[in-house]
Amino acid sequence: MKLSFKAAKLLDDCRIEPFDGPTRRRFRAMADLQVARNLQCEAFSRHPPGFLMSLGAFSYVSGATRDMLKLRAGRFCSIARGVNVVSGNHPVAAVSTSPFFYGHYHARHLPEVVNAVGKPDFTPDLGGVRVGDDVWIGGYCVLKGGIRIGTGAVVAAGSVVVRDVDPYTIVGGNPARVIRPRFDPEQAARLLDSAWWQVDPKCLRGLDMTDIDAFCDGLAALRARGETVLVATTPMSEATRPVAATAATPSLPTIGSCCTPSSSAGSSRPPACARRSAPMAASS
Repeated sequence: MKLSFKAAKLLDDCRIEPFDGPTRRRFRAMADLQVARNLQCEAFSRHPPGFLMSLGAFSYVSGATRDMLKLRAGRFCSIARGVNVVSGNHPVAAVSTSPFFYGHYHARHLPEVVNAVGKPDFTPDLGGVRVGDDVWIGGYCVLKGGIRIGTGAVVAAGSVVVRDVDPYTIVGGNPARVIRPRFDPEQAARLLDSAWWQVDPKCLRGLDMTDIDAFCDGLAALRARGETVLVATTPMSEATRPVAATAATPSLPTIGSCCTPSSSAGSSRPPACARRSAPMAASS
């Protein structure tokens, strides 16, 4: 897919950028991008070079392969280089695990030799991976398709994760097993109830991020005084006209369908640019 000029400007306005460590980079117009299906990415997200993934605000993925487009992550996630999603599946209970006996390719191109009797009953694609908010995934992990990694979880580098990971749990190994909880159950419950990742980050600047109880108490006090602002996104239908640029604010736009097929690169008609959210701000 080619990134349109309007989409490149929109991504730049929303601070959606390629990841390059501490250096700020920009997506270039007409660059080739691999884009997640049903893309939903928020402002201030940072993406692997050459990819546009479904990431929440302030999340980053430092490097990826195409299979990582099946991963959807919330806000404030840190996903290191080399992480991969493995969603393909084979029928281990059948005579053969080879797709020769059940796959679409051979059935279409070698119908005279493919055995169509007794096709195995199994799920060939396990689906994508859903990652909550504030998750850290270390480098070179393998994530089985269809799993969910809960908010606040930590996955040690090199792990092979084949089961769901509970919120605020540290896992590691092959297969990944629980190493320990990040916090005691009461503190983890308080953090989950606080849903701090939904709050305008400016409201969190005066809170102590090193003391769980003090942080939760401080956020609760701000809410009691009506001094917090929730930041949410509501996708809108695809726009077929240029999207007005807006400065980066606590409102977090959601971007979708912001690429155009390569064949449209020479068209004189402005390509469909992006799907934009109507930011919602409400006191809590």
